[in-house]
Amino acid sequence: MLADQGTAAFGAAALRLPVDSRFIVQPLWGSIGFTLPAAFGAQTACPDRRVVLIVGDGAAQLTAQELGSMLRDGLKPVILLLNNGGYTVERAIHGPNQRYNDIAGWDWTALARAMQVCGQSRSWRVSQTVQLREVLARLEAPLSLSLVEVMLPRDDVPALLAAVTRSLEQRNSGRLSG
Repeated sequence: MLADQGTAAFGAAALRLPVDSRFIVQPLWGSIGFTLPAAFGAQTACPDRRVVLIVGDGAAQLTAQELGSMLRDGLKPVILLLNNGGYTVERAIHGPNQRYNDIAGWDWTALARAMQVCGQSRSWRVSQTVQLREVLARLEAPLSLSLVEVMLPRDDVPALLAAVTRSLEQRNSGRLSG
């Protein structure tokens, strides 16, 4: 499992994974978008393992061309693309209305199909938990590259990110206790 920085990493930090799992994440904001190429490398190194990537839409836009490389090589990762319309982690930390945190909207479910020069892919867009569960049940043994676009409210953040944000706000306000 790979999780890109931002809301993906903060949310994935609370997951319970099987004992034999490997978890790849980068501390802080060193290179957002690194996980699409990293998933390509992980799947290439271990083609028989199930590779699951959790990446935000903003981070994925930085390295989306690696979808084409994965398709070219017939790789079968499961990509959970968290679509919240931009850099929500930055909105949480620096304020919700900074224009530079908004990104262009892409049709992610069409993108993988558009890159299918010689590979196969399947894509879904889900906006409800029941839909996500149904799709994930199909992907226990993926037959091709599978991209699941998970539609999220713009300002929805994982509990850990909300706690970090509150701590930063308190520290920056000068209202530290104790």
